[in-house]
Amino acid sequence: MTEPTLPISPPSAEAVRSRLERAAGYLANVTEPGKTVLNALSGVREILFAACETGDLPGEFPDLVPRLSQLIADACPILAKDGAMSAERAYWGLGRTNDLLHPCKADAKTAGISYVAIFVGELSIAFHRTQLLAAGFEIFEDIFAKRLPIDTGSAALH
Repeated sequence: MTEPTLPISPPSAEAVRSRLERAAGYLANVTEPGKTVLNALSGVREILFAACETGDLPGEFPDLVPRLSQLIADACPILAKDGAMSAERAYWGLGRTNDLLHPCKADAKTAGISYVAIFVGELSIAFHRTQLLAAGFEIFEDIFAKRLPIDTGSAALH
């Protein structure tokens, strides 16, 4: 599995196609044990970079868009069940990624790219958390939650 590369200027249609095909490969492998988040992250990043490199993904790559859209839809419940992030965030982020594959106005595309970039950050955090847990490290939030006494009778809760 190769690391996604940064967007290039000016991009060639072949380079964007290759990026989208890599995204399809990553998304097709989200069921791989222990690599759900990594494959989702890699696939979403490739789609994000492709959207930055071309003005019209559905117009330029009509043969790839339906396949990618279906792979994203298939990845939603898998990423949601993985537990590395909330199901709501998984569905939201993959939904915004899917939006990049469909025609929209320029301002909506810019907003979509921003949303997907945020989701890539969230996936990166989820990936690193899973790596730390797999290596036997405790996560700060988990340690903090264990030490924090729960006072259900506190006036602060009312």
